[in-house]
Amino acid sequence: MTLSQSILFYRDFIRASGGHQKVYDYFQHLVAHRRYRPSISFSDESLWNSTNPWFPEYQGKAITFRPSDFDCLILAGMDWNIYRSVGIDIDLPVVNLIQGVRHAEPEQPMHEFLAEKAIRICVSPEVKEAILSTGKVNGPVFVIPNGVGVPKIERPKSVDFFIAGLKRPHMAGRIQTALHQQGHSVDCLRERIPRAKFLERLASTKIAIMLPAETEGFYLPAIEAMHLADLVVVPDCIGNRSFCFDHQEANGNCFFTSQQDDSIILASQAALDMLEDGNEMSRIQNNAALTVEQHSLAREREAFYEVMDQVETLWKSI
Repeated sequence: MTLSQSILFYRDFIRASGGHQKVYDYFQHLVAHRRYRPSISFSDESLWNSTNPWFPEYQGKAITFRPSDFDCLILAGMDWNIYRSVGIDIDLPVVNLIQGVRHAEPEQPMHEFLAEKAIRICVSPEVKEAILSTGKVNGPVFVIPNGVGVPKIERPKSVDFFIAGLKRPHMAGRIQTALHQQGHSVDCLRERIPRAKFLERLASTKIAIMLPAETEGFYLPAIEAMHLADLVVVPDCIGNRSFCFDHQEANGNCFFTSQQDDSIILASQAALDMLEDGNEMSRIQNNAALTVEQHSLAREREAFYEVMDQVETLWKSI
């Protein structure tokens, strides 16, 4: 693309989520580049408080969603609905950020958007494989593994286990009870809190038990935990297979389990026991640190720029 390209985003920010945070990261990538001028439009129902990463800078500054005024449009999730509702028939390049394997499921509302003309960026190889398997994707597909920026937080490891149970509250409660009965200290999170508080609680634990939804496109909290906790237990959710490797493997960086309570509890006990084995724990921590480095926001940003540099050519090829 040529210099000074205007890019339009859209968000319906009803509550905080990892998906919104990742769109914000991509927005900031363009803010940081002199070639692009990103703008954003919000739904009237969008929430404006500290959970919204665009708050307070963009409150009151959000613009009307008018794609014809821009050079490129970036959509994610259900954003296609607002684009369709505008009813403008223009040949505007669309970059579609796809964050979940569920886009490939016909019963999901996002599924029908795969047929729309777009340049797609998937957050993991698993997401790309899932959507391509449908045979409905219209346009080129790239993979840019999610990047995450995690501050270094030095805290005493005062808790044996931290359970990130927001997405699986009932499972989290059962695991908490089982570990309590074994005499362990457990910090169980089942409600939304500011990200800074979440990271502080991660940094205060020996073993982080991260509970994703049954299927995820990536699951960034596992990488945050690898950076802050001593060791990490996380079940398979499909989208984390490209960066979560069981401790028994040479490149093992966590305790990678099935989504069964018993498996997670046994893995958690084994992780706590491993704290006594300095050599083995160091190996896993070193692998985890490498994983965190490989998923930096800087790497994500450079990969995104490479796609954006090709947008005009890619769009003409569809």
